Amino acid sequence: MFAVLGLFAVANPAMYAVAGVSMAVILWMLNRRDVMLSWFVIGGIPLVGAALAIYAPEVKWPVQRVGYFLVGCGVLIIADGAITLARYLRRNPVASVQAE
Repeated sequence: MFAVLGLFAVANPAMYAVAGVSMAVILWMLNRRDVMLSWFVIGGIPLVGAALAIYAPEVKWPVQRVGYFLVGCGVLIIADGAITLARYLRRNPVASVQAE
C-alpha cells in the first residue's frame, strides 16, 4: 500500500508501473500467509500500472490518476472473485430436487 501512497507525491506516469510491480511483489510474498489471490490478480496489477504509464490519461491534477489505478486493481479483484465463483459452481453443481 505504500506504493500507492507514493503515487500522491510523484506526478511522473512511470511511477504507476513501479507501483504495480512493487504491489505485485508484496502480494506475491503475502499470498501464502494472509490473502489468497490468484495469479490473475498478481500478474494483472503490473499490467494495469504499465498501461497507465503508457496511456496516461489527461487529468487536471496528477493525483486523479491514482483513482484510475485503484479502479483497475479493483476490477481485477472482482474478476478474480467471479472466476472463483464460476469454478466453485462448476465443481459443486446444485442438487436437483423435484418439485411437488
